[in-house]
Amino acid sequence: LNLAPGQAPNAAQALDLRTWLANGMEQPIPTFIAAANDSIAGAIYHLSDTLWIVPALQAAMGGTDIGLVYDANVKKQNGVALPNESQDAIDALGNVTFHPRDKTNIMHNKFLVRGQNLLSGNGHVAEALTCGSANYTTGGLTSQANLVHTFESPALAELYRERFELIQNDPAKATVTPKALWSNTVSVGDAGVRTFFSPEKGKRGDPSVSMETIVQAVHGATSSVIFCLFTPTDAALRDACFSVGDAGKMMFGLVNNVVNNEPAVAPNAAGNIPADQLANLELFHRSRNARDVIGAEFFSSANVPNGFDREVNVFPGTQAPPYPPVLVHHKFIVIDAETESPIIYTGSANMSANSVFGNDENLLEIKGSPRLAQIYLAEFLRLYEHYRARARFILWKQSGQAPANAGFALAGNRDWANRHYTAGTPEFKARVRML
Repeated sequence: LNLAPGQAPNAAQALDLRTWLANGMEQPIPTFIAAANDSIAGAIYHLSDTLWIVPALQAAMGGTDIGLVYDANVKKQNGVALPNESQDAIDALGNVTFHPRDKTNIMHNKFLVRGQNLLSGNGHVAEALTCGSANYTTGGLTSQANLVHTFESPALAELYRERFELIQNDPAKATVTPKALWSNTVSVGDAGVRTFFSPEKGKRGDPSVSMETIVQAVHGATSSVIFCLFTPTDAALRDACFSVGDAGKMMFGLVNNVVNNEPAVAPNAAGNIPADQLANLELFHRSRNARDVIGAEFFSSANVPNGFDREVNVFPGTQAPPYPPVLVHHKFIVIDAETESPIIYTGSANMSANSVFGNDENLLEIKGSPRLAQIYLAEFLRLYEHYRARARFILWKQSGQAPANAGFALAGNRDWANRHYTAGTPEFKARVRML
C-alpha cells in the first residue's frame, strides 16, 4: 500500500488489506447469516468484527429473530475492570437478543444455527450450522490461522440449538456438566459426525471423557497423526501423539505456545512488547525429541529468507496489544489423514484442562471423510512447511556456518534424498503416504 512506517491506511485501504489477509475467511459467516429467513441462535465468545459479521447481523435484523449467548466474564487489568469485548457490537445490534454467560471460566463457543422458530420454543426447526475455531473478531478472521465449518445438516444443527437453549439463561456449571456426553452419530455426506459439549465434571488431572476418546483414537492410528493446536496441555493427549512418532509412524505437529498468560506482559518504556516474552511456535517432526522452536522475536526484517515477505505482527497504524500475539489458533487433530478411514477432531476446545473442565466448548469428531481429511492435511502442511523453513533459516543464521554446512543450500548430489528412498525410514514412509 506504500504506507510510511506507522502510517494508518484509509478506510478503503484497510478493508482491502484485511480482505487480502482474510483469504476468504470473511465470507462463510456473513453468507450463513444472509441465508436465514426466520431465525438464528448461537453462542459467540467475542463479537467485534465491524467489517463483515456485525454488518451481516445488522442486515438480517429486519426479518430475522436473532439470539446470541456471549461471554460476559469480567477481565481486569491492574485491578480495573475492562470493557466487555463484545460491548460495542451489543450496543450496535439493538434488535439482537444477547444472553450474558459468566457461570463458567469462559463461554468459548463460536457457533450459529439457522432455522425456523429457534427462539420461540414452539415448533422450532434447525436447518444448518456454522462453527469452528475462529472468533467473530476481525483479528480472528484476518491475522490468525483459523477455520470455519458450515453443515447443511438439520440433525447436527439441532444438537447445537439444544446447547443454545441450555446455556442461554446462564445456568450454573453443575447444571450443564451432566450433559457433557458424546452425541449419537449424525451422517453428513460421507462423514459420521458426533459432537461433545464441555464443561465436563471434574478438575485438572481428573479423567476426561472427551480427551480419553481422542487419546484412544490416536493410539489406534494405523499410519499417521497430525496436530495443529493453540495451547495443548493435556499430558495424555501429548504423550499419545508423540508415541505415534516414536513408533515410526508419520507424526507432525504445529503448536502456538504462548509463554506468558495474558495480560501479564506489558509494553516496555518505548511502547513495544518484548517479543522474546510473548510466543513461541513449536514444530514437531516424527518424534517428541525432533522439534524446532521459533520465538516471536525472530519474525523481523532481519530474519527473512530469500523469497519470503517481511511479516508484520501489528496492523499498520495500530498499537501492539498488551498480550501475546496468536499466530496459530487452530484446534485440530487428524488421524490417518492420507487413508480412506480418517478421523478428525476439531472445534473450539484447546485440548486443555481449562477447556475440558472449565469452559463452554464444542468439539466435533468427524469420521470417514477422506476429502475433508485431505483439506485439513493441506492446511496443516501450508502452515508447517512455512514455519519449518523459517526454523531452518533461523538455525542457520544462529550457527554462523556457511549455507552449505547448515543445511540451507542445495546439495550437489542426491545425498539429501537418500533417506527418503531407504525403506523403513520415517522419511520413506512419509513420502509413500503423501503420494
